[in-house]
Amino acid sequence: MTLIELVISIVILSIAVVSLVTVMSQSIGRSSNILLQDKSVQLAQAYLDEILAKRFDESTPVGGIPAAVLSACVLSAESESRASYDDVDDYHGLVEQPPQSQTNAQFSSYAGYKVEVDVSCAGTELGLGASAAANRRAKRIDVTVTDPAGQSMIFSAYRSGF
Repeated sequence: MTLIELVISIVILSIAVVSLVTVMSQSIGRSSNILLQDKSVQLAQAYLDEILAKRFDESTPVGGIPAAVLSACVLSAESESRASYDDVDDYHGLVEQPPQSQTNAQFSSYAGYKVEVDVSCAGTELGLGASAAANRRAKRIDVTVTDPAGQSMIFSAYRSGF
């Protein structure tokens, strides 16, 4: 083996190693994003489960029958404590950082996360009609979770007034 062949072999081998290291570092960098995204999904699911278990509106009777007759779609952030939230509208405008349970216990494994909740009337989005009355028959709940890296994910669910 000559010196020239040895130098060419080293150059080719170094190009292959650099390519391999570049691919590995990119995949390792993305694996942490997957962990953050998975935790964001779990956190959003916890909030949506809690919200969807509540009544449609303040005037909705327990069990939901008969359906509440809503005169307007007025949503405002509640001044009461979260432990006393009893309907979907109460969550409108909720912002928590760090996230907490309904009993105000912080989720220790979600330090650095931020959760924002927005509730809007969405009957027309679901094809319930074009009138204002039809728009009040369903609500869209948007939960935005921002992870420690600053990436936001929006999760949505619909709740109807039967």
